[in-house]
Amino acid sequence: MGYPKSKKTSSFSSHLISKYFKDGPDVVFLNYGKPPILFGGHSYEKLTRKSRNTSRAWSYQLRSAISSLVPGDLFILGLDDYFLSKRVNQVAYRNLLSHIAENRDCVGAKLGLWTSFNRSTTEPIENGLYRVARDSAWPVNTQLTIWRKEFITEYLRDLETPWDFEHKGSRYYMGQTSQYIIGSYDPALSYPEPSALSKRHQNKVSVFANQDEDIEFGIQSGFFKETSLILGQWNGHAPAFERGEDSHWLALSYCSPKEYEYNYNILKQCMGPREETGRR
Repeated sequence: MGYPKSKKTSSFSSHLISKYFKDGPDVVFLNYGKPPILFGGHSYEKLTRKSRNTSRAWSYQLRSAISSLVPGDLFILGLDDYFLSKRVNQVAYRNLLSHIAENRDCVGAKLGLWTSFNRSTTEPIENGLYRVARDSAWPVNTQLTIWRKEFITEYLRDLETPWDFEHKGSRYYMGQTSQYIIGSYDPALSYPEPSALSKRHQNKVSVFANQDEDIEFGIQSGFFKETSLILGQWNGHAPAFERGEDSHWLALSYCSPKEYEYNYNILKQCMGPREETGRR
């Protein structure tokens, strides 16, 4: 699912999904306007502007799309500016999918290393999976997650914007007594979960923790200009993209202490372990 400003990331995201998650479910990109270039047999659904305020029409459009495009009970939802960096962990993916399919009270299965993950507050269940604590920060968000259709469509009725999806959705989840969300200690999908686009760095696209060959493909294909690329979407300075894995690790030196550990774990998940760098 996208929004007008994320449209420029759709083609690159489609390329990465077709490369790293090619045996996954059918993929449909939702956004406004003309269809972008897509890969791997991915399709595009044009959203209709029923309101001048696009963000307020977002919830209505999403409910309609889920109703018409999702024939079964489970589906994966995520914004289109999350860039996969590594092949899917099939074991973790199958374990997550199997658990949510077999347990009606399970309403969501997180596919990545989500923002507020804290191992000490999780409840281990089976096959390397865990329950997300109800008092976790933002247990409901727009990152790549397997959702139960009934759960999502129920609370979407009271939402207006993508931000409501996270804020009100998380409060809605906290109020449930039996329903729960799971994740995998070894994530199914590896990607830099602070989205590539952010108000923190206007008109810039982060390719932090993505592979050089993929970034090069995006540049050569004209999906974005090299001068628009940065490494990181944390608060404060994010350095311009430079080729080479070392540049990603060096970029961490600009990250604040509060965000350092999270971004370090993302980079380790996407590119493998390496000695930590000092902060500037």
